[in-house]
Amino acid sequence: MFNFIIKNIKLNKMNPIYIVLLTCIVIFTILFIIYFIYSKKILFNMAINVESNYKTKEMNEYDQNLKFCFDSLKEVSRSFNIVIQQLDNELKNVICIFYLVLRGLDTIEDDMSIPIDKKKQMLLSFYNDIENENFTLDCGDKPEYKNLMNNFNKVIKAYKQCKPKYREVIKEITNKMAHGMIEFLEKDKLQNLEEYNLYCHYVAGLVGIGLSQLFTLSGTEMNDLSKYVELSNSMGCFLQKTNIIRDVKEDIDQHREWWPSDFVSTYVSSNKELLNPNNQTKALECMNAFIINAMNHIPQCIEYLSMISDNKHFRFCAIPQVVAIQTLAFLFNNSNVFKKTEKLNKTILARIFMDVHDLNSALEFYIDALEKIENKINTQEIKNVNVHDLEKVKGYIVKYIIENSNHKKEKIDIKVIKKSVISNFILFLKDVIIRPLSNI
Repeated sequence: MFNFIIKNIKLNKMNPIYIVLLTCIVIFTILFIIYFIYSKKILFNMAINVESNYKTKEMNEYDQNLKFCFDSLKEVSRSFNIVIQQLDNELKNVICIFYLVLRGLDTIEDDMSIPIDKKKQMLLSFYNDIENENFTLDCGDKPEYKNLMNNFNKVIKAYKQCKPKYREVIKEITNKMAHGMIEFLEKDKLQNLEEYNLYCHYVAGLVGIGLSQLFTLSGTEMNDLSKYVELSNSMGCFLQKTNIIRDVKEDIDQHREWWPSDFVSTYVSSNKELLNPNNQTKALECMNAFIINAMNHIPQCIEYLSMISDNKHFRFCAIPQVVAIQTLAFLFNNSNVFKKTEKLNKTILARIFMDVHDLNSALEFYIDALEKIENKINTQEIKNVNVHDLEKVKGYIVKYIIENSNHKKEKIDIKVIKKSVISNFILFLKDVIIRPLSNI
């Protein structure tokens, strides 16, 4: 057809009919090409939008699960929910999930309506159950715990979005803690300090060990904190022992006796007798000795804190430790502990959150707490106190401050620095460049 037109144009150059016809064909061809390109563009955009909508839907589901995790964290532990905000997003999400998984395990242990044999099976299988996205449980002795367990599939879905290296740590610690819980499941009381220390290791020391592994895996620490198992254990045990001392009234009322019988029997006949007003003097002596026993963890806790290089990790770890030592100073020789659960006032808590930013500022609170205890001993004429252990802890802190304020800085391993710098650079590329580009 085109050849015919061209031939006729050549023969009839001035024929207006052929000119109009050619013009129409050219216009039609151009319009067809435009239509073709435009239709393909629409299909392309539709494909992009479908993919984008899928990603958005997937991201929204993850965000919703994560929102449930942080909402639940706020319900089950307001203090931990506050301190976790010190961390960057990746570790904050991972540790929130880590906490809730262990909280789920603890909820099973605490639910007295579950028969012992069934509870053992539930505890032992829990580390595998967290791989099942449809897993939920109807248990819990408080509304917030019931809500967590009824919607535990949301926690699991968030857990499944964590990097494999983090999931491996969470799963391993969960399994170890479950075995530890079973060891104490049928005991209605702790017999001696050895059992007490082992119990604290299982329910809190393992958490400290797990956190050290997560910090190291994040790639932002100069030191491999996961190697310091004993120090990590002390970090968790010190917090657990503080809670056990503070919650003695609540625990005894609920028929839980965490103060070792052999230790308590030196002062009164049983844990329950600690609440008897007639035994107040002996009960206070027992508690004061128990507080000083817990303080023996402090040197190891300070040593651990001194090795943390990431300031966000430091604040996350140091703030609860400082709250614990200040709490023990407040509880020392405080008879109200046997009448209600005593807690630090909000003014002191606010000061801790605002002022603890490095090791020196944390140590100031340690010294302050020990001096408060010393003042109580002197002004209230408290007897039968192991002052030697108290002075030993204070001496360690003072010595540490003096040595670290005057010593020359040690040589730093350049390989460790390079590794940390590279890790931070990779995180920067991922958060600032790669992730935004992936959303275009």
